[in-house]
Amino acid sequence: MKVAKNSIFISIIFPCLLCAKFSFSQLIVNAGKDTTYCVGLWPGLMILGADLQIKNGVEPYTIRWECELKLTPTLVFTASDFLNDTTLLSPLITNNISWPQWLKFIVHITDSKNNYSKDSINIRFSTFGYQTKHIVAGLERGDSIRLKGIFIGGGIEPLKYYWQPGTGLSNFENLTTWCKPDSSIQYFQIAVDSCGCVSEPNLAYDIRVVPTGVDQLSLKQDNTLNIQQKGTKIFFDNPFKKQARIILCSVDGKTQSHFEAVDDYFDIAHLLKTKGIYIVKISVGKITDSKKVLNY
Repeated sequence: MKVAKNSIFISIIFPCLLCAKFSFSQLIVNAGKDTTYCVGLWPGLMILGADLQIKNGVEPYTIRWECELKLTPTLVFTASDFLNDTTLLSPLITNNISWPQWLKFIVHITDSKNNYSKDSINIRFSTFGYQTKHIVAGLERGDSIRLKGIFIGGGIEPLKYYWQPGTGLSNFENLTTWCKPDSSIQYFQIAVDSCGCVSEPNLAYDIRVVPTGVDQLSLKQDNTLNIQQKGTKIFFDNPFKKQARIILCSVDGKTQSHFEAVDDYFDIAHLLKTKGIYIVKISVGKITDSKKVLNY
């Protein structure tokens, strides 16, 4: 009976020990939390699997990340299109796309004992799209003007819009607001999406406050406006702040931007997204002048 009892004891304990040993040695991988990456005003390093954890593994590990985004039968994105190295534990995301939907990445890990495990993580990118617009307006001190928001799209909806700075505005959180500044000021518009990602500032209004009762004298009588470029700023003769009509064209004559201004300069960096040579055409009163300019 004593032997029988020991046999029963061994038959019960031994499988339990095997089970405990198997549970302890099982390789477990946790790829981390699903992540939204901001590609806007303050883009930081985008690291995939920054919080990835491996339990019960024996180094070194063999690692492989995979992903597939199939837009068409011939247009397919894989992990190597996004990552600097698909064999790193926490690779850098070096390429992002305007794709607000979730992308699924799977990490496959094998340890030195040939134990295998995998896990997945979903990521997405918050990117913004812009409609450039630059309005220069003259305003007598004490008067007000209505600002109308310009298009900022993309992000992870819904989006909220803000004016910066909030000085002199009836409501800096509305797309349309009244402006009554005490001095000349530039207003920028930004968007913040549902994930807290912030867009780049989009310059909308350059308000020039002038003293009341400025005598609108006739413009000089020659046929030039003395257009000069200094850096990205374009200066021209408009000493009495008359309404100026400004057109920026490519060399082949296609209009890239046009607006009206009550000023004697503007900044092409806020109007043109592409570097190169352009033609600026400015009309003030009866005088029209043009000149070659360079967008750096």
